[in-house]
Parts: sequence; structure tokens; C-alpha cells
Amino acid sequence: MRPFLRHSMKSLTMRLMALAAITVSTSLLVARAADEKAEKSDAKSSEIKPEAVKLGRPVDFEKDVYPALEQNCIACHNVAINESKLVLEEVKDLLKGGKRGASVVAKQPDKSLLYLVAARKKKPHMPPLPNNQDAKSFTPRELGLLRQWILEGAAGGTGSAKQMLAFAPLPESAKAVYSVALSPWNRFAAAGRANQVEIFDATLGQQVATLVDPNLAKLMHDGKPMYPGGASHRDFVHSMAFHPGGKMLATGGYRVVKLWSRDPARQVAKWTTPAAVTATAANADGKLAAIASADNVIRLVNLSDGKVIRELKGHSAAVSGLAFFPHPEDASRLAAASTAARTALETASAAQKSADTAVQDFDPKALKLEGDAVAAEKKKRTDAAAAAAKATAAAKAALAAALKAEGEFAKQATTESRL
Repeated sequence: MRPFLRHSMKSLTMRLMALAAITVSTSLLVARAADEKAEKSDAKSSEIKPEAVKLGRPVDFEKDVYPALEQNCIACHNVAINESKLVLEEVKDLLKGGKRGASVVAKQPDKSLLYLVAARKKKPHMPPLPNNQDAKSFTPRELGLLRQWILEGAAGGTGSAKQMLAFAPLPESAKAVYSVALSPWNRFAAAGRANQVEIFDATLGQQVATLVDPNLAKLMHDGKPMYPGGASHRDFVHSMAFHPGGKMLATGGYRVVKLWSRDPARQVAKWTTPAAVTATAANADGKLAAIASADNVIRLVNLSDGKVIRELKGHSAAVSGLAFFPHPEDASRLAAASTAARTALETASAAQKSADTAVQDFDPKALKLEGDAVAAEKKKRTDAAAAAAKATAAAKAALAAALKAEGEFAKQATTESRL
């Protein structure tokens, strides 16, 4: 490149750099001016005067205060998304506060952080403006209600919010599956059946576990355990997903997500063999194991003490496969059949109880029935009760048969186990 061209290029570069610096400086000045304008605007808008409230009754939290919180605050301060560790859904949460301390001090609105930030008297002003939740500043009326409620002692209301959150046991007829998930490698399937989470082994084709939250066992309803058989969630399980590693399952219920971990495999016993192990098997009752090794010998081991009770010799090569009769999977299938029969009996008994109640509570006058309609309705209810009684008897017989088959198998597995 010629000298004068190099000089021209250098001069052009310096001019471009200077222009860029001027542009950046101008942008910074504009941005700073915008920030100052926003600060002045925010300071100007921070003065929200509470309206004097005269309801002729005490201010009710659910009716008068909660709607403003729901519209402008709870999107960011709820049990699922608790910014600053602050929840504003119930009175106890407001009194507890978040990482900045109590948000409400009873009878002292001017010391209550919630009131001060809502009135935009103390930073950070809440809700922040602008925002992506369509939240707006409290109106003087809303602020006045909040202030008066705090002055009156910040008591819980008598509205419907708490009633909406009052859980009750799910009906026994609730058996529908609302969510499913398959583990990596398709070994296990999880199903959310009402408020229960059931785990199935896809290889064995049977249920292997029901997940139970021990914290729910303490809950009572009308003086009785709310979930006598245990439960995974309080409400329907609407979503679930396995971790890619297959060791953890996430389940979603009403405003809660629970994580369940599989128990890690652990060694419960250890035996040494004279040669490499080539095959193993356990009998149906889990008391006996067969271990084949590279020395062509099969050893029968008592699993209770680990002692070899017999050695089977005669193979000319290493044994590559072992199996007991009856097979352990048969025991699992019979146990599953007994469980299903027991569930069927519970359902039939509940239906019979309902049908019997319908007969006992039959009141033609209350139903406004006359003449033949009375006899027809009575017969309908009586027939339904009789059918329900037959169904219950059949379910009892089926359960008895299943338990008998399970017992006979257990006896066979103990006395007639063959390798």
C-alpha cells in the first residue's frame, strides 16, 4: 500500500472512532436523562393518599383486602413464586413476612412494610411500575382498606378463601388416571390415579409400589384419619416426570410439586465363591438361592445365614442359567390379584352402603311422588340394593379365592421348591 493511502486510512479510522465515542456518550446522556425522568416520575407518583374508610363494619380480609393483593401482588408472592421469600395469600403469611421481616404489624400501618411500599412511601415501591404482570398501583380506596384493616388488628376474615382451600377426602370411586410417565429405558411406569402415585414394572407387567407421603398420615377429617390407607398428594395428581437418570420422580398436585427418590441399592450380605459366578437364582419365598460358578458346581445357599446347604455337581461345563419352580414372578402376580380383589371388595361395599342408604332414606313426599310412581321408585331402589349386595358377596368370594391361591402358592414355594 502506498504511503498516502496508509495515512488516509489511518485518518479515516481515527475519525470513525471519534464518531463512535460521541455516539456512545450521547446515548449514555440520553439514557441518564431518561433514568432521571423516570426517578422524578416515580417520586412524583409515590404519594398515594389513603381514602378514609367507613364501612359500618370491620374490614374483612377476604372480601375487602385480598382482591387488591390478588390483582397486584400475589403473582410474584405466592407459595410457588415467593420473591423475597414473601407470601401474601393468607393472613398468617402476611404477619410472618419475608426476608425483610414482618410485612404487617397489627394496629400499626405506619410500621407495616406492606402498607408503606404499597403507598409508595418506602422503597422498593410495590408493585414496581412498569411490570409484566399487569399489576397497578393501589388505588386510594384499596390503600385505605388496607390501612384500616391493619388498624383494626389485621385479623383473618370470614370470606370464602379459606373455605376454598379446605380439603376433604376424595370419594372411594375416584380411580381415574390423570397422568402417566415412563422412566428412561422404559423399565418403570408411574401413574397418577386420583391422589395416589402407583409404580409399575413394565418388565414384570405388575404394580410394584405405591408412593405414600408420611406427612399426610397425621391429617384428620371429622375425627378420623383423612387418608387411612396413605396418599401421595391431597388432591388429584395432574402431572409427573422422571429424571433422566431414572432415580427420581417429580409429581404435581394442587399447588405443590413433590420429588420422590428411589432407595439406592445396598449390599445386605456377601459370600465368597471358589470360582467366578456364572448364574444365580432365588426361590419364590426368598429363603434359598442357587449360585453356579465356573468350576461347574451349583451351590444352594440359605439366605438367612449364608451357609451352603448343598452342592450340585455333575455338569461338564459352566452353568449359564438357573431358575426355580415355582417362579418368584408367580408370587408377585398372585399378590397383585389379591390386591385387586381387595380393592374390588372395597368398591362394592361402598356401592352397597350407598344403595342401602337410598332405601332407608326413601321419602315419597320429599320427592313429590304419588300413586304408582311411589311403588316404582321403591322397587328401583330395592332392586339396586339387592344387586349391590350380590356384587359385594361376589367380591368377597373373589378375595377369598385369591387369598387362598396366594396361601397355597406360599406353601408350595416352601415345601415343593425345585431348581
